[in-house]
Parts: sequence; C-alpha cells; structure tokens
Amino acid sequence: DAPFDAASPFKIGLMVVFILGLSFIGYVSIKVVGARRGIAPEGLAFEAGFGRTTLEYYDGFVFGALAPDRPDLPPIASGGRYDALTRALGQGRGIPAVGGIVRPEALLALAGGAP
Repeated sequence: DAPFDAASPFKIGLMVVFILGLSFIGYVSIKVVGARRGIAPEGLAFEAGFGRTTLEYYDGFVFGALAPDRPDLPPIASGGRYDALTRALGQGRGIPAVGGIVRPEALLALAGGAP
C-alpha cells in the first residue's frame, strides 16, 4: 500500500506530457522575455561539476549555470539527478528523479534590476 502504487502508467504518462509542456512554455517564455530584456540564455556559462561537494543528495549529473560577467551572483540555475534520495524516502524503491531551480532574482539582476 505504498503511495507509489496509486500511480498508473497512464497517469505517469500524463504527468510526463504535462511536465514537458511546462518545460516548453518555460523555454519559449525565456526566449521571448529574454529577447525583450536583452538577456541571451546562450551567453550563460555552463559548468557540469557544480555542487559536487555541497549538494550531497545529488548522486548523478549535476549542473549550475553561472553568469561569467557577474561572479557576485549565485548560479542562475542549478540542479541534477537525485535518485538515491528518492530511494531513501521511498523505503528502498528507486524512483528516477531530476530537479532544478532557476533563480528569478539572479535573472532580474542580469537584466539590470534589483538586487
């Protein structure tokens, strides 16, 4: 009676489609809003080794997107795989998991606003 048994393949498929749709909307939004504000996502540096010593719950690919001209800012985006965490929380049942964050305050600072 684990909570994961309630998810059918159909529901999981719908969730995947929903997440992909949100990702696409986010991508288009970044391109449109970024172009209007003069932010080029292509100009952001990408570092694949980010967080290896400070984010212990990540156990696979880890990334951090940094603005090379603004070392005072935190990573613009960061994330990675954390399958081991879901295995620990899921009582040994492994669930592939990827997560990330985009920091709006860092994007705003790049656009010339506060902070």
